Amino acid sequence: MAGFWSRQLGRKLRTAVKRYNPVARNVKPCEIGERFGRLVVSDKGIRDADGRFRHTTRCDCGGTIKAKPSELRTGRYVSCGCQNREKLEKGMHRTHGHWDGRRPSPEWNAWHHAIDRCTNPNNPKYHHWGGRGIKVCQRWLDSFDNFLADMGAKPRGRVLDRQDNDGHYEPTNCRWATLSESNRNRRPFVRTKPK
Repeated sequence: MAGFWSRQLGRKLRTAVKRYNPVARNVKPCEIGERFGRLVVSDKGIRDADGRFRHTTRCDCGGTIKAKPSELRTGRYVSCGCQNREKLEKGMHRTHGHWDGRRPSPEWNAWHHAIDRCTNPNNPKYHHWGGRGIKVCQRWLDSFDNFLADMGAKPRGRVLDRQDNDGHYEPTNCRWATLSESNRNRRPFVRTKPK
């Protein structure tokens, strides 16, 4: 019986050594001073409370973050977050100007989803729009600015609606309608019997 418990204890010790020894877990620590994008490794690395091996890194802007060696080597972390903030401030993620810093505007969403429903066969609702031959006019396909100039700002509580349900998305056929107006302007529902 003593041999069994000593084997169990030995197994647990080997597991513990593998868990807390970066070399045993094939984790190659980064060298102090090694650079990854804007980040420079500033310590040999320690285990955090979860048992994960992490390095403290200093960013060129002065910020610090803790990151695993694999996250640094694969490029998951290249800055403390300052690079993304700079991109947002410069507007690199928003070419149309309808962006509040977190998400696109309701007008842009309406335009984008109308195009996606009509042109993308992978859209789950494509068969209701593009599959039926509904198209978006070339003027709106060319530019969001054209869509916005034709339709104007979206009033609160309204949705993009086609007046003629079998017509295309074009300035003469579209309006901002209330949800109840849009619901009344639908194709008739025809129930088919299962075969």
